Amino acid sequence: MASKLGSDSQSIIYSKQGSFVGLKGNNAKGKAIIISAGKVAFLRFQDFEVTNGPDLHVYMTSGGNISTGMDLGKLKGSIGDQNYALNGVDLKNYDTVVIYSQPFHIYFAQAKLA
Repeated sequence: MASKLGSDSQSIIYSKQGSFVGLKGNNAKGKAIIISAGKVAFLRFQDFEVTNGPDLHVYMTSGGNISTGMDLGKLKGSIGDQNYALNGVDLKNYDTVVIYSQPFHIYFAQAKLA
């Protein structure tokens, strides 16, 4: 689902996206979108909302498995648009974004990217 915006020198590429779904009785909605512009890449949450929980982190994973995933850091907020840097991340290795509570080891939400 790659699409481009802008001139060739400053092209913005939307390479993958997926919709969030809640897990383990939690609610979630919105989109996860991978956006690249030149050498800069980031993960964008758009129209995002998830059940609030303790110490939620954002992971890029393969098949939703956080043990082999990459922790992008703490969730910036349970509601609203937000961005997470993906510079240096080999995106071919990951297909699912996961919101995970570290202290309670609970999956709150995921978005499968296509």
